Amino acid sequence: MTHESWSPLPDAVVRFLTAHITSLSELEVLRLLSRRTAAMSAADVSRELRLGEYFAELILDRLSLSNLVAANDSGYEVVATGEELEALRTLVDLLDKYRVRIATLILAAEPVEDVQMDAD
Repeated sequence: MTHESWSPLPDAVVRFLTAHITSLSELEVLRLLSRRTAAMSAADVSRELRLGEYFAELILDRLSLSNLVAANDSGYEVVATGEELEALRTLVDLLDKYRVRIATLILAAEPVEDVQMDAD
């Protein structure tokens, strides 16, 4: 998918979305984690976003495989750095204003390479 010139989203944000985000749920999890100063468990994410805990775990695992979040003894936290972190921060700031445009980009993007997640 190409970035349309009429889009109000910066190119770096569009690249981040198309490279890393496959659903609005993933984006909401990233937004939640990026606004916290402490790590969150899958159960915490599940409660905050009203997702099933298993679904929250799947999302967190997927985001971990993309090196956007990482798990530690306390839970998960954002570990993106550099341009990816800056794009994520900008995306989070723009999400409420451009939710439909962002959702359209996510839904229209080429599928991210399928990742086999072990549910053990």
